[in-house]
Amino acid sequence: AIVMMRSQISAFQARGDTTTPMLVSLGAIACNLALKLLLWRDWGAPGLALATAAGAWINLATLFVLGLKRGWTTPDPRLPGFFALVGMAALAAGLFAWWFAPLALRLTAGLSFQPLLMGVLAISTAAGVIYAGLAGIGLKATGLFRLLR
Repeated sequence: AIVMMRSQISAFQARGDTTTPMLVSLGAIACNLALKLLLWRDWGAPGLALATAAGAWINLATLFVLGLKRGWTTPDPRLPGFFALVGMAALAAGLFAWWFAPLALRLTAGLSFQPLLMGVLAISTAAGVIYAGLAGIGLKATGLFRLLR
């Protein structure tokens, strides 16, 4: 969301509107802060990370909706298919990481150098390879790979 936000902000700035992105950003920061205060006790650091991500998505979605209403942004019609493929690849990688985590942590438990770090590295590397492979194959097979250029 943070990366995609720049393209939405540019749609406003190109038309001389710097106020709307600033006000939307302040609203998203308020949501972020409220969520942090709500989630930090029960969820700890993951709650804080979730609040940060939610604030970014709120910012992006608000800018996108306002840009659509003003006619300043138009998504490519292939975008839903792109999101679906990337989302399925991410889901598959996440499920693999969930399944592989106990095995990887058992395999790295006997290492003399940072066994937990090595286990997490093995899990994330394997999940990343699965994600990249599935997303790449899916995007190439459907012709959606051109959206990345």
